[in-house]
Amino acid sequence: MVNKRKKDNNRTILIFVLIAVFFLCACHSNQIWFDCQTNTVYSVEDYPIRELNVTMVNAKKSFWISKIDTLKGESCIKLDSLGKSYKIVEDSVRLLPLKKYDNIPFVPFETYEIYHASIGDASACIIYVQTDENGKANKVLKQ
Repeated sequence: MVNKRKKDNNRTILIFVLIAVFFLCACHSNQIWFDCQTNTVYSVEDYPIRELNVTMVNAKKSFWISKIDTLKGESCIKLDSLGKSYKIVEDSVRLLPLKKYDNIPFVPFETYEIYHASIGDASACIIYVQTDENGKANKVLKQ
């Protein structure tokens, strides 16, 4: 009787460990990094990026970059030329028609907050990119 309980307990522990390992292996990350030379956001785990929010902090302007539903997502997004897999929409609460953007405008002396939360069960990642007097990204800050 005691031996049977011990086997049942061992089996229960084994099942719990296997489930925990499965969930840990299945988890992905929203971690991103930015390449200043190419103005490109990369997913650290090469997981396709579904959506990014890019805010121009000084100009108080925000944009959503979203994957087009019918197309395959990429593990990197070049902000100054999105390509055909993504669309960009100015984030605004105004009732006026929004200007259509094909890319994120890089302007001098701006700080860009890039927020990534494509994977719902993982912590969001926020990075900050600063531009120089010519509007070129020159410094990346992580939160």
